[in-house]
Amino acid sequence: MSPAAREFYRGVAEAYQRSPLEVAAVISFFALLIGGSTTYVFIQQRRGRSARLATARRVFNEHAERLKLAPSQLELLELLAGYLREPWQKHRLIEEEITFTACARRALEEGVVKSDEISALRVALGFKRTGERRLHSSTQLRPGTTVFLVRERRSPPVRGRVVSQSQRGFRVELQSGHGHFPTAGTVAVYYHSAAGVFRINTMIQAIDGPVIELRHSEVLTRTQQRKHFRRRLKLPVWVRKLDAHPDAEPTETRFHDLGGGGASIINPDEQFQPGDELELRFSSDSSRTQLRATARVLRCSQHNTIAHLEFTAIHEFVRDRIYRLLFSRVR
Repeated sequence: MSPAAREFYRGVAEAYQRSPLEVAAVISFFALLIGGSTTYVFIQQRRGRSARLATARRVFNEHAERLKLAPSQLELLELLAGYLREPWQKHRLIEEEITFTACARRALEEGVVKSDEISALRVALGFKRTGERRLHSSTQLRPGTTVFLVRERRSPPVRGRVVSQSQRGFRVELQSGHGHFPTAGTVAVYYHSAAGVFRINTMIQAIDGPVIELRHSEVLTRTQQRKHFRRRLKLPVWVRKLDAHPDAEPTETRFHDLGGGGASIINPDEQFQPGDELELRFSSDSSRTQLRATARVLRCSQHNTIAHLEFTAIHEFVRDRIYRLLFSRVR
């Protein structure tokens, strides 16, 4: 072994021959070092949390001042903040509609707030859902949206369009038959989107000619998941292939179901096959006016006895009459 190596090992051996006092001093040094580091980290964490709390309060107050929120609305936000995992992050209720909706839904389920209070606050916060995603409130119905109003089970539906939104409610301009809606009565509002067909049960607040003001609601019930409302009914329909001879007589059959985007028909003698282009003629229950549409056979089911159709050309007037027929049968 070389002299240098012997010197190294001798130094290591001497390190383990220190006095107890020296060992205690070393241990105390490391203990103080670890304790000091832990304390420093704890203090920094408290400072960071305090800074985050201060920032959150400042952001919330800035939002509240910008939106000119009333004291009652600030109290409601404080209540909703209690449903957050970190209540001090209440500014998220103003910045994130999805967070607001989640907290509002829990508060509504527990019965600690009213639906129209949540709706009014939603409008005040400026939340406006865009696109074809599912809505969570009547406040998210955009101006121009087509809706159907049904007063009671046997009354005919009335078509209208949303014209404006406010914290008090939403206004709908009726296109026909607005005279039979009484002030302060109940009404069911139906609308459809890519997310499905939904019903809103609400109250009439005021009527000004063809414009009716309805109370907001946070309760929207999906009646169907398809984009266009469809309902089973047995209605006569006359069907002819588009490539048939002009003098060919149409085949009389019946709808199996009917909707705004298509239908299913009884397939007599299995004569219609997928890919066939058809012309349909039918009349609604409430009118003898003949309605027409063209459709394509998508598929057949039940041993080819039912043909499922998609409308390829249909006038909006015809679609409107279909919806009026279908919504009048909704229970």
